Amino acid sequence: MLPTKTPQWDWTPSGWQNSDSDFVASLNAPQFGNSINPNANLLCGQKALVTGPKGSVTVTIVDKCPPCKSGDLDLSVGAFDQIADQAAGRVPVRWTWTQNLFGCK
Repeated sequence: MLPTKTPQWDWTPSGWQNSDSDFVASLNAPQFGNSINPNANLLCGQKALVTGPKGSVTVTIVDKCPPCKSGDLDLSVGAFDQIADQAAGRVPVRWTWTQNLFGCK
């Protein structure tokens, strides 16, 4: 699972407004699915623990990453800085959900 970093987050299709310093991520399209209304996607707002070469960070899923492959995440700059050096680009990570996917947000 490879995360990339995306600078200058703004409003996402899921209705979240974020900045580079927020610990947020976009989930790959195959896992995110094709919901008609992204605001209603059960995965928006869910938390995932991401562990990379430099450490771990808990991120909130706020968007879909269409070019990402299954298992990949696209991290905000702030989140990426917690797990790897930016110069590394794409890095291998492990990640897991940290809460019940079908529970209340």
